[in-house]
Amino acid sequence: MTAPKKLNDVKFSVTYKGQFDLSHLYAMIHDWFRTYGWKSMNGDSDAERSEILYRQNELTGGLREHRIWWRLKRTPETGDEYEFVMNLNLTTSAISKQEIVYAGKKIQADSGEIKIDVTCSMKFLPDETWKDSFHKWMLGMYKGWKRNQILGTWNMMFVECYNLQAHFKKYLNLRQFIPVSEVELFHPSKEYSRNAK
Repeated sequence: MTAPKKLNDVKFSVTYKGQFDLSHLYAMIHDWFRTYGWKSMNGDSDAERSEILYRQNELTGGLREHRIWWRLKRTPETGDEYEFVMNLNLTTSAISKQEIVYAGKKIQADSGEIKIDVTCSMKFLPDETWKDSFHKWMLGMYKGWKRNQILGTWNMMFVECYNLQAHFKKYLNLRQFIPVSEVELFHPSKEYSRNAK
């Protein structure tokens, strides 16, 4: 059996313009990292340490912009020969505070544009540890032997990264393709009950 060809990175981007709560979105991202076992690049399980950049700029007219970058990794359940790596960049522009009605109450919300860029990749660790060793000649055979596990692990990463995209889209009330039910909505649902008269 032949070794799988180079597996592509999983990339997605979510852009939204409107009202949202940046602090709640920020907390949701940290909760998602914790729930799925993502850690900082040095192995620390605290999601705060995975944040390599947090910059807030004050603009004229009371507007703000943000640049927040996270760099994370995770060892999947299939074994310690693999490592998932995630780069998440969150950018906001022209953010202002507005008073809106949410769940029957007036609240202060952020209004502006937000863009989230995510890149997920998978490392097969023997690629790195064997490349300069005596076992280098066996690497192709070993990857062929592990082909199904490598592809299955990559599929796990693919699903997990798009699950994160679905969380963002559910929170921001955008069209999504993966059903997500446990995310608290920022925008109230406009669905009617089946029993409504």
